Amino acid sequence: MQQILVTGHLGKDAVVKQTNGGTEKVIFSVCNTERYKQENDEVKEESTWFNCIYRGKGLAPYLKKGTKVLIQGRLKVSVYKNDRNEHVSDLLVFVDTVEIQNTPKKDN
Repeated sequence: MQQILVTGHLGKDAVVKQTNGGTEKVIFSVCNTERYKQENDEVKEESTWFNCIYRGKGLAPYLKKGTKVLIQGRLKVSVYKNDRNEHVSDLLVFVDTVEIQNTPKKDN
């Protein structure tokens, strides 16, 4: 079985949806950013977004924008054409476990 581990921050608050069978699914996105120096000491950043689906209850209130998480699950790559007829790929993770690393700071 293929497994992926991703650590990153949520891009927005999680959304809860009900399936036809009455199961709750939590939908959220995680951004993983890698920073590195090039030969000329210029710092580069590369961000990868993962769209996530978690089936289960009670997690959504803790998944707020900015929260750092570690997720584990199965990866699916989806390729399609967008409205401009360009090939686009999405990374979708069917999440088995979520570990909350921190909670976002509240704006004062």
